[in-house]
Amino acid sequence: MRHAPVSAPAAASPEPFARIAPFYDRLMAEVPYGQWVAYTRFLYEHFGGRGIHAVDLATGTGNVALRLAAAGFRVVGVDRSVAMLRQAATKSPPSAGRVWWVCQDVRQLGLNGCFDLAVCLYDSLNYLTGPGDLERALRAVAMALRPDGLLIFDLNSPYALAANLFTQEDLRTAAPLRYRWRSRYQAEHHLATITMDFWLPDGNCVREVHLQRAYEPEEVRVLLRRTALEPLGVFSGSGLTGVDEQTERLYFV
Repeated sequence: MRHAPVSAPAAASPEPFARIAPFYDRLMAEVPYGQWVAYTRFLYEHFGGRGIHAVDLATGTGNVALRLAAAGFRVVGVDRSVAMLRQAATKSPPSAGRVWWVCQDVRQLGLNGCFDLAVCLYDSLNYLTGPGDLERALRAVAMALRPDGLLIFDLNSPYALAANLFTQEDLRTAAPLRYRWRSRYQAEHHLATITMDFWLPDGNCVREVHLQRAYEPEEVRVLLRRTALEPLGVFSGSGLTGVDEQTERLYFV
């Protein structure tokens, strides 16, 4: 039998969500940012985190950074999208002088040795689709942390991407932002290709193509050790509960 050739993944949009940055918070209105920040603080304290200097990587419109600031941290929000940072800058920080916005790529951070805590949530690191890119990012974050600093990040699990959990839509007239997402997983490449259509309030349709790579927990542990970061645990998002084959989101410390 002759096998059909494996197609290469589609090209990704250059800056995910940049074109819909003014509408991003409408789209993500149901995202439990408060719960994520509370869980991050729980892990930080459980593993002996000290200090109040934090960096929120791939901050987007600043939803995590601002909540960390409200909890008492002094926060630098980092993102490579100028459009997203512009939206973040329009929000009033809860405490004056506690949040700064910086446009940088996580793989090339220039924030050496400054932080007690580094956070990267909402599967942002899945967008680094080559292990070499993820290793460079982890190495840069390691350099940004103080010797006893902690990195807490999440990833969409291989199960979540293989099950095409990105395939979803909300086309209601009353939806904050009408959208349709279709995901296709290619096990050969460990890649999910998500085609995202958004219907803006002015009636125009914007299409983006997102790529996310599936990383197995042990693969991530190996990359962490290469960058002199010590893996302390991987959790399911509920206390210190471990992960299994059907865990959708993996939290690493």
